[in-house]
Amino acid sequence: MKAVVCLGVAMLALADGPAYDVVSVKVSDSPSNAMSGYIGIRPGGAIALRNVTLQFLIGMAYQLPDYQMAGGPGWMQTLRYHVDAKPAEAVSQEVAHQMMQTLLADRFHLQVHREQRMVDGYVLTAPKGEAKMQKLAPDAPIGFRFMQPGRIEGPGSMKMLVSALKGSLGAPVQDATGLTGGYDIALEWTLNEVADDGKPSVFAALSERLGLVLKKEKVALDVLVIDRAERPEGN
Repeated sequence: MKAVVCLGVAMLALADGPAYDVVSVKVSDSPSNAMSGYIGIRPGGAIALRNVTLQFLIGMAYQLPDYQMAGGPGWMQTLRYHVDAKPAEAVSQEVAHQMMQTLLADRFHLQVHREQRMVDGYVLTAPKGEAKMQKLAPDAPIGFRFMQPGRIEGPGSMKMLVSALKGSLGAPVQDATGLTGGYDIALEWTLNEVADDGKPSVFAALSERLGLVLKKEKVALDVLVIDRAERPEGN
């Protein structure tokens, strides 16, 4: 049975909560699919987004990746908008995210709820523990020096590794290694479907360099389900 927590009513009630003082939502006429502007919330809480989809806006407002959202009309992934909004005074990032949620409820009539679902993802395990890994001293600082799709390098924890893998794979990854503390991590893998560039797959790289096993499995995930969304009427 799915565990369901309905947020639809709560979303509509946000009109009485934190809200932007000035809001502009316009349909984009750009022939390109490329986003532009300041892709994020500016210091103080303002936003100035160009050529963005509703899918992107929801992910930004709720701080969720695409794979953690479900439902909604097809156009929310294709139609693009220019969105500008300013608070009456400077606010924190947390309050700005709440203001974005209010904006979406007001302009797009967005209603959502959360569900715990079993979804396609990955599970990371350590069958041989940390035998192939270089453990750092307990007081050693951690923080990857280099991190991008296909490459991770520097001192980090399993939590940081899993977070990086989520971003690279675009899918949920569950840490089942049981390993704690920091490790010296250096990984490089191919992003191609077929490993024809001399680099191993991410599965082989994790196994060969760190002794870790990454398997495709169903994992439990808290998913934001879009129940309702309407095209905005504009300013």
